[in-house]
Amino acid sequence: MVTFHLSLPSTTSFCDRAQYAVCPDNHFSVRTAAGQPLVVTLSTTCLMFCSSQCVAIPCTAGACFTPGGLITQVERTWDGSYFESSICGLDVGCIQPKFAPPGHYVAQMCATPGMLSGGDAGQQPSCTTTGPEECVDVPFDYPGPSPVEATLP
Repeated sequence: MVTFHLSLPSTTSFCDRAQYAVCPDNHFSVRTAAGQPLVVTLSTTCLMFCSSQCVAIPCTAGACFTPGGLITQVERTWDGSYFESSICGLDVGCIQPKFAPPGHYVAQMCATPGMLSGGDAGQQPSCTTTGPEECVDVPFDYPGPSPVEATLP
């Protein structure tokens, strides 16, 4: 397990846009030292695992939706697992769970400057961005020392 921690400057407000608040954690990604991205978080909840039976994952679309909000830090623990696209059955697309071999990797941690607005009369507040997404790349070894720390400038 490796824990990643991104500190955000206190001089800027950051908030989650809608796509961050749905199941995938878009604040965090991993790629190999050669630049090949690893799918460490599934982008949808209606997928099929690779097997001789091509077993579909039960569809839970929207089950983990939470409204966005202010964020003060980004933290994520990664156990080395990722998903690889493949084919099963009669050319049916599926995902194959895998584990990353020990080695050098790069984590990218991101946050979006913004402020919460709205939220009146029972409505959830929404994030209004005040600038482009800001990211930092951090090389790390897996397995390796934890936490892997980074700070947005």
